[in-house]
Amino acid sequence: MFRRVASVDLFRLSFFMLLVAFAGFGLCAALGAAPQPRSTSAPPLPSADTIFKRHMSALGRLPTLLARWSGSITDSTQNARYEVTAARDGRFRRTLTLALTQEAEGSNGAVDWAQDENGNVNTSPAEHHSSMDARLVRLNDLRFDSSTAVVLALTKLDGHRVYSVSMPFQGINAIVYFDATTWLVDGADYGPSTIRYSTYRRYQSVAVPVEVTENSPEDSLKITVDTVTFLRGVNDRFDPPAQREPLFPSGEHSVDIDFDSPHGLIVCRAKINDHPVKFLIDSGSTTSIIDQDLATRLGLPQGGHSRVEGAMMFNGTTARIDSLDLSGIRFEPLYVQAVPLRLPERIAHEGIDGILGYDLFRPLVARISYKHDRLELIDAAIFTYGGTGSVIPADISKRVPVIGASIGQAHTGAFSVDTGSTASLVLFKQYADSNASDFLNPMQHDIGLRHEVIFDPEDFGPSMASGAGGDFPTRHAVLDRLNLGTFSLAEVPTEIVLRDVGAFASKSATDGIVGGGALALFAAVFIDYPNKRLIIEK
Repeated sequence: MFRRVASVDLFRLSFFMLLVAFAGFGLCAALGAAPQPRSTSAPPLPSADTIFKRHMSALGRLPTLLARWSGSITDSTQNARYEVTAARDGRFRRTLTLALTQEAEGSNGAVDWAQDENGNVNTSPAEHHSSMDARLVRLNDLRFDSSTAVVLALTKLDGHRVYSVSMPFQGINAIVYFDATTWLVDGADYGPSTIRYSTYRRYQSVAVPVEVTENSPEDSLKITVDTVTFLRGVNDRFDPPAQREPLFPSGEHSVDIDFDSPHGLIVCRAKINDHPVKFLIDSGSTTSIIDQDLATRLGLPQGGHSRVEGAMMFNGTTARIDSLDLSGIRFEPLYVQAVPLRLPERIAHEGIDGILGYDLFRPLVARISYKHDRLELIDAAIFTYGGTGSVIPADISKRVPVIGASIGQAHTGAFSVDTGSTASLVLFKQYADSNASDFLNPMQHDIGLRHEVIFDPEDFGPSMASGAGGDFPTRHAVLDRLNLGTFSLAEVPTEIVLRDVGAFASKSATDGIVGGGALALFAAVFIDYPNKRLIIEK
């Protein structure tokens, strides 16, 4: 149950690099700070229509339908290089190169895709994307209705004389500043956030902002553009790359792994650069993790800055493992997050050195037999399922499997499948409160023995649960039933999370978590990321 929040990631980079404006570059804005009022003796202000016409004339005309440019992006923790290739129709490809790793994302018009540092590729149906124009010249590509835009004043911005223009958008106003000399956009204010373009350079007569500062309450970014090339072709490398595959033993397409099962978890032995280690297999982790002290002792190359969210936020680095061997399957190399591994106290003594999450599951089919403590990892290219189990579609767009299920008779919800949780079921407070009728009253029902835990009335008050990095408030309950596919589990021990923020929070994007306690009730569980499904057999 880990979630990584990278300091400079492509999704946040998309927001800051592509602040959407109007009609193809939609500016998400609120009213900024009001500029100095115009003196009554000042000359008349130009109309919004005049400003817009002079602005478009000064900007220049893009000469082709395709362009490529590169530069740097710096936040409070690290510097990265980027390269963007974009077409006027919204297709694009962007790469981000950090200290040790490289990531990419793009769209070919039919499919949006993202490739992480380990070569894992996620795809989804294409959405609308900003054109090459908006990506390259940024707010200079904005379109607005001159009949509703209001020229407020001739004022000063960072030493430049500028016209401040208020522009309504979906009932909200933004303040955009046009340079009174060059007629280019010098910046914008939107609520507590600001954009400033301090330097321009012309490429084939097109004015491109090449030094950009973007400030928000959450972060501050500095972006440069170093090179721009206008391409004459209309096609480029916009298709998604191939998924990277692990290396199986020669002639094999699957491996069987006997695992340890402390408290119902899955803990496997592995080797990092031939050094023996133990990993927790965790489908609820969006990234793979190694204890930072162990990474240092093993001399693993480390660089950059990473953040991993558990019960608390962990700060660390990215580490490179040249070879991770898991019972003969090899990942070469594997990039992991090196953070202090503060596991809950009851499993901290198990000698767990790290966590394998999305990076392990994404290219493989995993068959888990809790009854026999056996994990089978299967080459997805040769896997077909012909059994009688229940096949449940899974969404892996958030790097964890999320399935549709229901509680009680028909109260549906979205639940992540988490082999790193020892609980049977975890529900977030809002969903649990909305479906209170689905819980059993321990005073009126004979709640029996389940997984060596006997419930009595005293168990159903507020308590504390443990996650990586700390504790968080919960209360225990017993759910009438949990319906997974064609199967129904009765009298399910349930933990209801009472906190509002963090990875285990009532404001989560899902309604709850199906953990190892429930999965262990099935004869076999298939977690099939490549085909986006969960299969359970009784």
